[in-house]
Amino acid sequence: MGIDKHISDATPHVVYAFDEGFRYCSVLSAFSVLKHRSAPTRISFVTGCELAGLADAVKALSKAFPQAKLEILVRPELNLDFETGIRVTAASYMRLALSQHFTGRILYLDGDTMARCDIAPLYNTDMQGKAFAAALDAVIERDLYYTDWWLRKTTKDALKPMLKVPHLFDFKRYVNSGVLLMDLKAAMANETAKTVFDIAAAVAFVDEHNLRFQDQDWLNHVATDQIHILAPEWNALWGNHRTNRPPLARARRKAYRNSRKNPGLVHYTTHKKPWQDHGFSISRPARRWDREYKALMAEMTTRLGVELRDSLL
Repeated sequence: MGIDKHISDATPHVVYAFDEGFRYCSVLSAFSVLKHRSAPTRISFVTGCELAGLADAVKALSKAFPQAKLEILVRPELNLDFETGIRVTAASYMRLALSQHFTGRILYLDGDTMARCDIAPLYNTDMQGKAFAAALDAVIERDLYYTDWWLRKTTKDALKPMLKVPHLFDFKRYVNSGVLLMDLKAAMANETAKTVFDIAAAVAFVDEHNLRFQDQDWLNHVATDQIHILAPEWNALWGNHRTNRPPLARARRKAYRNSRKNPGLVHYTTHKKPWQDHGFSISRPARRWDREYKALMAEMTTRLGVELRDSLL
């Protein structure tokens, strides 16, 4: 699909890569991006196969936001198949394949994100010559304090494999890759950064050390020195609501303050997803972000004039 003449290299290019389970939330995330933009925007939806309902949903988005250029790229080679001892899905490593399909600067967003403002300032971030830009993972940073904190000796299960190989990570710079700004030209020109896109090596590394965060762990292992750290407002995990108390030091709590009050992008990590009703209880500080997401769902239905939830979930 060609790109219209009003779409230039300076136009923010947002990319989603997902499988069937993230159809609805990825469309909703794109809606949240577009509702805050009046300028040209390019959005690419990358999948490993044709997904039911997606084409109609993207057509509805295009009608509502004529300033945007939306495209669906079906790439069967993203249906990865590795013989490992862990479950590997295409969605787990799709980010690492984006260099094969795009050039220049792209902003990769996980489907379970919600934009609350124009993403142009994020897209135009001065990356200081780095190939990647991402925000620190607030949950990982906070939970790592518990490993040494005298009030609690229990280590989160997800961290245990990482702590067995601490020499493989710089925990003070460990980022969440659900919001990942990539300068693919710079990445391809840098041998270290280019290694990030070696999917087979990434899968082998994660399998060898039984790591839980898959390509995110690989990125943090290989390319720490090639990652520019973004302000936490650009990737607030459930609004970073757990960063306002110990064990985080006072200075770190202060650093996260703006991301708690007015984040630019909220990221709904963990298995609790606001578009699904599984009877999960949500902590009081997180309810604000749950309400905002559900309000966005209702707004998208009204704006597009069609209910997409049933056809995409």
